[in-house]
Amino acid sequence: MNKRKTILVFIDWFLPGTNAGGPVRSVYSMVKILKADYDFKLFTRNTDHNSTKPYEGIKPDSWVNFDEGIEVYYCSEKNLTKQTIKATIESVNADSIYINSFYSPWFSIYPLQIIKKLKLQEKVVLAPRGMLGKGALAIKSFKKKLFIRLAKFKGLHIGITWQASSENEKKDIEAVFGRFVKIKVAGNLSYIEQLPFHKRNKQVGELRLFFLSRIVPIKNLHAALDALGKVDPSKNVVFDIYGPLEEEAYWQKCQVIIAQLPSNIVVSYKGVITNEKTQLTLQNYHALYMPTLNENFGHSILESFAAGCLVVISDQTPWNNLQTMNIGYNAKVYEKSAEEELLMAINALLNLNEHDFNTFGLKAWTFAHFYGANNQNLQLNKTLFNT
Repeated sequence: MNKRKTILVFIDWFLPGTNAGGPVRSVYSMVKILKADYDFKLFTRNTDHNSTKPYEGIKPDSWVNFDEGIEVYYCSEKNLTKQTIKATIESVNADSIYINSFYSPWFSIYPLQIIKKLKLQEKVVLAPRGMLGKGALAIKSFKKKLFIRLAKFKGLHIGITWQASSENEKKDIEAVFGRFVKIKVAGNLSYIEQLPFHKRNKQVGELRLFFLSRIVPIKNLHAALDALGKVDPSKNVVFDIYGPLEEEAYWQKCQVIIAQLPSNIVVSYKGVITNEKTQLTLQNYHALYMPTLNENFGHSILESFAAGCLVVISDQTPWNNLQTMNIGYNAKVYEKSAEEELLMAINALLNLNEHDFNTFGLKAWTFAHFYGANNQNLQLNKTLFNT
């Protein structure tokens, strides 16, 4: 019998944390689905994103049994050192090392430096999680360009394998690091406990929208709010915002726009939804409204489909041609027509009656169901570790 391979994963934050968004969902889904074939050991912090409070009931600085085939080392702040990282790499002696970040000092840069000294680069799979996309590189571009230049000079990423979640992300990686780096395309796995399809009440001229993501500039919440201000005053829109307030200055900018919206647009901030409550919560809405400037995958988009919701998103995600499938709309967010396209999508949803909405909602629910059953994507993910 062949020995099960061990995969060591470096990730800044992991469950039970809720503030770090999609990357946590991506890694959780990957290890949850692939644990039937591999043993996973995750090295992470013992605090949530933007928090210094340790997780309750979890012993830090030791391996904790998270699930069958999954162990997690919740590292405390005082113990997060290069020596700890080196000792972890050497003691685990993994068959593959999966790095879930590009810029993180403690969970990408320092591990790569140590791995290079130990000459283990061929074991590394690095998932940049959309951080090399055009939209992502445009934010704080000077610092990012400086780091990339220095990383190339130091040869930090030489010999590793890159995971691209799509052909578009493969092109993004090649645009930064050249055409001859080793890249494997494997779409993100998604572990969603999908509920039965739930019909909604839907009146023409009324719409319940939600936003589900971190509150940061790249998610383009301000543009979503601006477009809502142009909705016909005779039509009513409820827009609920879910997600961690990651950048206070940006949220204040959004609040200024919210305060100026007409009375037919009701916007509320609802805080963070826990993973286990997401599907049930989304069944109260008609559509996700999130014209993000860049999205490597977009777990909130797939979660929305799985809940039977339509989506209004940008053209900067892997989820395109939605209107053709009658499950949503893509707006060209880098074009001058972006606001007009968002408004057209909202108006189209406003004009749907209950029968038509539920017909399209069932299509979205079915789309998510078949995505989860995609065996080809499962096999592609396995190739990441079958070297």
